[in-house]
Amino acid sequence: MANKKKEIVLSLCSCDKTISLNFRSISKSMMDQGVTRVIKSDRLCDRDGISDIHYHLKKNPDHLIIAGCSNKNLFYEILRYSHFPEENVSLVDIAVLSDWVHKDKDEATEKAKRLIFQEIMNVENKKDFEPDEDMKEVVVSLGMGPLDDLVIFGRVESCPSYRFGACSICADNCPKGAISGMLSINSDLCNGCGICISVCPLGILSSKNQEKLESKMKSMLKGFVEKKLISPKHMMKTPVMLFVCDNLSKMTLYGVGSKKLSYPADILPIPISCLSHVNLDDILMSFVLGSQGIILFACDSCKKDSKKYIEDLERTFSSLFQKTSLEGRLSVFRSNGRDPDQFHEYLVNFFEKIKSMDRLDIPNIDEFSGNKREDLILMLKTMLDDVSSDIKVDGGLLPFGSIQINEGTCDLCGECTRACLTNALVIKDEKLVFDHKLCIGCGACVKNCPSSSIELEKVIKVSKLFITDIVK
Repeated sequence: MANKKKEIVLSLCSCDKTISLNFRSISKSMMDQGVTRVIKSDRLCDRDGISDIHYHLKKNPDHLIIAGCSNKNLFYEILRYSHFPEENVSLVDIAVLSDWVHKDKDEATEKAKRLIFQEIMNVENKKDFEPDEDMKEVVVSLGMGPLDDLVIFGRVESCPSYRFGACSICADNCPKGAISGMLSINSDLCNGCGICISVCPLGILSSKNQEKLESKMKSMLKGFVEKKLISPKHMMKTPVMLFVCDNLSKMTLYGVGSKKLSYPADILPIPISCLSHVNLDDILMSFVLGSQGIILFACDSCKKDSKKYIEDLERTFSSLFQKTSLEGRLSVFRSNGRDPDQFHEYLVNFFEKIKSMDRLDIPNIDEFSGNKREDLILMLKTMLDDVSSDIKVDGGLLPFGSIQINEGTCDLCGECTRACLTNALVIKDEKLVFDHKLCIGCGACVKNCPSSSIELEKVIKVSKLFITDIVK
């Protein structure tokens, strides 16, 4: 049975005509893309505007998108009075993110469409989180300690740490030291940052709190173009993805808008509660979808202690793609929330740097499987096509391993294959076969080899990444 189409109300406000976008064009485009009704007003916050919102909320739509300024407190007061759920409301500041920062009003209008369309796609793709049948709760906190109603689920039987105490990538990257062996998470120490979910190479951990960025990126890049909302003259030439933390960084970005400091409309903000939710797969996918550059706009003082993780993420990417066409296309800027002029200068300079580079020509990937490891391998195959040397990846966030077998001591007992949960090691026709692309370097094979015949190296051997080797 087909899913019921969601009823979305879009409220457009010119903020007393201080926003000079083409609202007629925005309204028509958004109605074409699933918005049920559009409320247009010059002052949504006056009596008539408030009355219009109340009238439409009485019809119980699934979601309300308010596109205007950032008068969040006033709008939420209205919603509380209407008894409309706050989680079913999105605010899009088309003033500071579009109209006030882009001199060309046609470009500003098209940018506003992208921002609103991003929210439409978020609503359309939103699903209630339901753990798979093979998932177990590995940490639960119901308003106790530093967390508020957080549950992390894991496919524990597929986890090398839980089964063999082998993989430690989640524990190594936890900023609070909350994770110990056997996938044990201390809820008293856990701050809910989600880094363990981001770094898990097999996608074993999940939570309803973890943000999914694929839909946001597609709506700003590929998806929006495919919907044919953009005229050819407004197609982006140099799209730069700006991942913005919803704290100090957001304050700075809005400060740039409030001061009306202009920057190119090809810079596309992706709001996210914390950059700890961004992983290497998201960065690679952004480039595959068409980004020419990416900025991780982080907070100087992170509430989730993600500073080291972001540094490792940048270092992993840089070491992976050095001396390739992707080198220099990822950058990190940290904000204290009070530095709009400094960030604006950085933003324009980074864009000009990306603009001066040869345009990326990454082959299109028609469809992703949704399996974290499979999608990573698919993207690497596409992006490392012209790389032949082995890569020692600094930063620790790209888990690959390569093994050497001591043929003199190995008797093909099969213990290593039974310990390998990714099937990187299998016995076939009485031969030990190694598939490098499936190896996450967890070390379960080393720990379980009774004759100590296996040596493991954390490295990507690009020449062997997509072939299998007979190692014994």
